[in-house]
Amino acid sequence: MSETVHIHRRLVRVAALLVSGALTAVIAVPAAAAEEAVEAPVEFVDVDRSPEFTDEIAWMGETGISLGYATTAGREYRPFGRVTRDAMAAFLYRYAGSPEFEAPSEPTFSDVTPETSDFYVQIEWAAAQGIAGGWSDGTFKPTRAITRDAMASFLYRFEGAPRRRVSRSMSTRTSPPSMPTRSSGSRPRASRRGG
Repeated sequence: MSETVHIHRRLVRVAALLVSGALTAVIAVPAAAAEEAVEAPVEFVDVDRSPEFTDEIAWMGETGISLGYATTAGREYRPFGRVTRDAMAAFLYRYAGSPEFEAPSEPTFSDVTPETSDFYVQIEWAAAQGIAGGWSDGTFKPTRAITRDAMASFLYRFEGAPRRRVSRSMSTRTSPPSMPTRSSGSRPRASRRGG
């Protein structure tokens, strides 16, 4: 199986978890502690509450994409919780292999700074890669639950804005006009919806 097919299948799993609402935010401790204190594989003590996605959630912990929440009973995944925008950026950053990245000293978004966000580096990485944009007011709204349309936008851009097949009943556009591809070298435009 080619590496591209393998990566695509993993992305489909992540998207399925997001669409189902089973994917949740990651550990709520300072960024340095969140990234250094927990190493994969992570075993979640509450996965049995979501038998429909047990394998997929276990995969998230085994690969280190999700670190879960620290509790006295162990690490929880919280399968029925919401995914926040900062957590989505962290998931994609880890899914990409936690690449070397030096975050800018001047924040891209007015509401995401090293002092106010546990996932400053991950959000800045996603912005620099053209994966995550913000709102027209210059904010990212990191703790807001990610909407399904923004999640689709993040994943689409993460994949490099691939061309898609269009049925006769659909528009012939291959990508939304406000979302440049990563290969163009430009950043996504800010929108009212925060894609």
